[in-house]
Amino acid sequence: MRKTFICLWLLCISSIFAEFPLGVYALHPDNDASHELIGRFGLDYSQQYLHLYSEAGTGSTDKQLEMAAKHQQKILLNLIRGDILDAEDGMQRIRGMIQKYKNHPALGMWYLFDEPAGEKRKEQLLQVYAMLKEESPNIPVALCLAWTKDYGIFKDCADIIMPDSYPVKHQPFPEAPLKNFTHFIWDVCRMGKPIIPIAQIMNWKRYPSHVQKQDIDPKACRYPNYEELRYYNFGSLAMNVKGMFYYSFYDVVQDGRRDYFIETAGPAIQELRDFTKLIEGGEYTNLSKKLGAGLPPPYHAAAWSKDEKKWLLLVNNTGKESPGNFKLEQDSEAGKLKPWGKTRAAEASVSGQSIILETLQPWEVMVWGLIK
Repeated sequence: MRKTFICLWLLCISSIFAEFPLGVYALHPDNDASHELIGRFGLDYSQQYLHLYSEAGTGSTDKQLEMAAKHQQKILLNLIRGDILDAEDGMQRIRGMIQKYKNHPALGMWYLFDEPAGEKRKEQLLQVYAMLKEESPNIPVALCLAWTKDYGIFKDCADIIMPDSYPVKHQPFPEAPLKNFTHFIWDVCRMGKPIIPIAQIMNWKRYPSHVQKQDIDPKACRYPNYEELRYYNFGSLAMNVKGMFYYSFYDVVQDGRRDYFIETAGPAIQELRDFTKLIEGGEYTNLSKKLGAGLPPPYHAAAWSKDEKKWLLLVNNTGKESPGNFKLEQDSEAGKLKPWGKTRAAEASVSGQSIILETLQPWEVMVWGLIK
C-alpha cells in the first residue's frame, strides 16, 4: 500500500513540475479580464484567500474553480481559513471540503496554510496533511512558510514548500536587500522538499502599519523594478525551484497599477516562462556550492542540457558590482556564451571551471546559450 502511495505521489509531483507552475496570489477581481491578463504573460495558476467554511466562501470557491477551468488554468486552493482548526468539528468540516473539491479538474494544488508557527499548529497541520493524502493522494499539498525561527518543524506537513520574503520597500536600487529572498530559499533547500517561492510584486505602501513600525514612510515605498524581478526569478531558478508565485495581483489592482503589471511584472514573468519552456525536460546542474550548505555564495551558477543544447545561468547575489572571472565548483563544456532574453550583451565564455566575464552588475542575471 505504501509503495503504491509513493508511486502515485511521485507521478503527481513529476506531472506538476513538468509544467513549472507560475501563479499569482489573490486574483481579484475574479473575472474574464483578470484571467486573460495573467494568461497573457504565461501565468497558469492563481490563488485567493477565500473562507471555505462559510456560505459566501464556498460560493466564491465554486466560481474560482469554474473561472480557472474556463481559461484552462489551475487553482492553488486555499483550504484553511479562520479558526476552523480549533473548532470542535473542524477536522470533519475540512474533510468535507476536501471531498467536495478534490475531483474538480481546475484543482492543481492544495494550499494548506499561510505562514504557520508553533508546535500546536504543526500537529494540526500534520493531521490535515494525512487526511489530504488519504482523500486525494494525487494532488500535491503546498505550504507557505515565513522565515521564522521554527519554520523547519513544518517539513513533514506538505509536499511543496513555498518560502516568502518581500525585501523591496523604500530603498533606491540597488540598495534593497534582495539576498533575503534567495537566502531563505537557500536555507529551505535543506528541508529536501520541492520549492516554489513566492516573490514580491506589491508595494509596501499597501501595508502602512507594517512599514511605519520600521520608521518608513509608506509613501516612500515602491514596486520592485524589472532588474529586481529578474533577480527574484532567475536567482531562484539557479537553485532548481519547481515554479514561482507572485504576491499579489489584488494589491497591484487596488493600487490602480495595472500598468505596472502590464509593463514591468508581466514581461519579467513572461521571460521566466519562455526560459522554462526552453529547458523543459532538460538536465539541471548546479555549478555553485552545494545547495543549502552554509551561507549562500556571492553568485549562483547553473546549467541545463537538453538534446545537444546547453544554457548557462550566472546570478550576482549582491547589490555591488562584481568584477573578474567567476569560478565554478565543477567543469563545464568550453565555448562562447550567447546572451539570451534580456541578458546584457557582453563578451563571455566558459572554460573548465570558470565563466570568463569582465563584470557582473548589482543583482545582475546573465542567461546564455553555449556555442561549442
